[in-house]
Amino acid sequence: MFLPLLELEPVMRKDPTDTEITAALQGRVPAQPIPFHYRLGLILAATVMLVLPLLYVGLIGLVGYGLFWHLTTAHAIFDGIRGRGALLAAVVYVGPIVAGVILILFMFKPLLARPPKVAEPRALDRNREPLLFAFVERLCAVVGSPMPSEIRVDSQVNASAGFRRGLLSLFTNDLVLTVGMPLAAGLTLRQLAGVLAHEFGHFSQAAGMRLTFVVRTVSYWFVRVVYERDALDLWLIRTSEAIDIRIGIVLYLARGCVWCTRWILKALMYIGHGVSSFLLRQMEFDADSYETHLAGSDTFEQTAIRLTELNIYMQGVQQDLTAAFREGRLPDDLTVSLLGQPGQLDTKVVEEIKAGQLETKTGWLDTHPADRDRIAAAKANAQSGLFTIAAPATRLFDDFPSLARLVTQDYYQETMDKDELSKIEMVCAEQELGRQEIEVQATRALEQLTAGQSNVMRPLVFSSACPVASEDAPADQQRWQELGTNLEKLAEAYREKAEAFDESDTRILQTRQAEVLLRAGYTIEHGDFQLQEASVKGAEDARQLAHSTQQELDADLSPFEELVRDRLKLGMALLFHPEHRDHEFDGQSLAQQLLAWWPSLCRVSSLMPELVQLRNAMSSVMLLAQQFGDSDVTQMAFDTVLEKTQDILPMLHAIEAQLGDEKYVLGVGKTAGITLQQYIFPAPLPSEGSDMDGGDISKVLDPASDALDKLYNLYYRLLGRIALASQPLQEVLTADPGDGSAA
Repeated sequence: MFLPLLELEPVMRKDPTDTEITAALQGRVPAQPIPFHYRLGLILAATVMLVLPLLYVGLIGLVGYGLFWHLTTAHAIFDGIRGRGALLAAVVYVGPIVAGVILILFMFKPLLARPPKVAEPRALDRNREPLLFAFVERLCAVVGSPMPSEIRVDSQVNASAGFRRGLLSLFTNDLVLTVGMPLAAGLTLRQLAGVLAHEFGHFSQAAGMRLTFVVRTVSYWFVRVVYERDALDLWLIRTSEAIDIRIGIVLYLARGCVWCTRWILKALMYIGHGVSSFLLRQMEFDADSYETHLAGSDTFEQTAIRLTELNIYMQGVQQDLTAAFREGRLPDDLTVSLLGQPGQLDTKVVEEIKAGQLETKTGWLDTHPADRDRIAAAKANAQSGLFTIAAPATRLFDDFPSLARLVTQDYYQETMDKDELSKIEMVCAEQELGRQEIEVQATRALEQLTAGQSNVMRPLVFSSACPVASEDAPADQQRWQELGTNLEKLAEAYREKAEAFDESDTRILQTRQAEVLLRAGYTIEHGDFQLQEASVKGAEDARQLAHSTQQELDADLSPFEELVRDRLKLGMALLFHPEHRDHEFDGQSLAQQLLAWWPSLCRVSSLMPELVQLRNAMSSVMLLAQQFGDSDVTQMAFDTVLEKTQDILPMLHAIEAQLGDEKYVLGVGKTAGITLQQYIFPAPLPSEGSDMDGGDISKVLDPASDALDKLYNLYYRLLGRIALASQPLQEVLTADPGDGSAA
């Protein structure tokens, strides 16, 4: 069940015993010599990474000294000054003091910043996983590394080795090995042994691993302090713009100084990253040599390719989780979802991504070498490998499925809050795969029905009248064939026009975003957003031109779309023919399901114009909200975001009202029997004109984003199901009316 679905090595026909698995780990991987210049480079890199924060502390001291000097000497400006001059002197004297105190506070803040708490992965018990611990222990002996104090498992397509308690374990052998359950599910024993040998190769480089830990820790600290923002940052921005400019100028001075210190931090970050990157890549090459000696050069290449595949599949799993979460359920085992991805993803796309990954070159600032460089180095080693058992890696675990479900629960608890998780139904992962397979088949059926030209920017709108049973089936079958032929003929021309329409739609979004930035007080450069004139008028003119282009294209696109609409409705009429009324779809009466799907499709398709307006409004607000991470965000921008967010609320309420009491016909489990309104808006919307708790725009943006996602998705799911329901009847519908086989 847990064998990789895309085998890269022949799997043993006979399941090896525990003793055979551990006994197969024989010999010793030769210790990799570390050249003197490499050791020296590691020491220099670690020294630089330690010196950089000290330089920053020194800068704080310099600012403090400057503030002290100002306090003790600048008071001389009051000598002999009276009247208004004294007031100006007070501003000149007090202003730098206030700005200096704020600056020192902001400079000290990164030194005191604590990393966010992250839940530790699940630790394994040796008594419950005897084979895994014995395997790891034997593997450490072969590689020549210390045995980890603890083995943990998580939900990553990865394995890692490090100090169990961070800095507290830096000068001991208190090490921890973390193995991703999806990694174990997708690799063979030989491949996983090689990956673990790579990690233990880091263990064997005792001094190098410790210096690398220092380098990575300092680099991570720099990234956090440069890019993280908190409530204190927002307070400084809003206060400086809210108070009288004669007082606010002091806070503006402080903002400018804070901006400068962050740029200094960023410069130090890049210096440190540049110094350490080469040495970190060299450490990866050294660890790769352990993997190559243990598993072999060919297996190293196969593993690198397989890891790329698994990461692609994991992205597919994340998309499936989003879709399942939308329906109020989640699969109970991520590894089952992972191994089910090859049947759902486009093989051509997967192969293109893999090829692109193998062509990627190593960058100067990359901490890991590119796959092609690592594979080339492994091939140059020309090793056959010490360990050759290619059974599933899951063989190492006493009860892999049960453990995988527990780790999946850990993942959900870590990534979701308790309230969200309590509302979710855990379902069998195999059953969820079956539902996902129906969605995949429906999508492909829709592509076939529309000659591959299903356009999200031009959804079809259907009238509420449901198609009735065909009265002249042979004639309708012939008409159905003719429509398909015509669609094939027009598909290429439609595709070209649709691409032009999509480009115009993108221009409309860009011009709206440019306009809202300009109206919020931001300056955009000539050429930004592809505007000839960087002004509100330039954005309006460009948008009007894009609208005109869309109107011209509409006349060319509509005939093809009308054919698609006619073919879909004609297919339903044929499906309602008495000969086909007994057919089933997904275990239920086809006719009854079609009668249930159609009203929902009509209701959702009627909302498409409103969804376009909502999408346009959302794009502008989201662009402005992204500016809040920058230190130069203005109060005008903040007010504009609130205003634009308020404009979205009436749109949401209008959509909610139009959904009415229409049933959600695709509901399963907790969503079965609810209305479309309850599905799209599970929580009450804020009332129009609400203050959103002083700026909490997420109360509007979150339901707006969910509504867009759910409604577009539901529209295509319903269309796809109708298209898929027609496929079992394809032979009848395309039969020659004269051969006697048609209804």
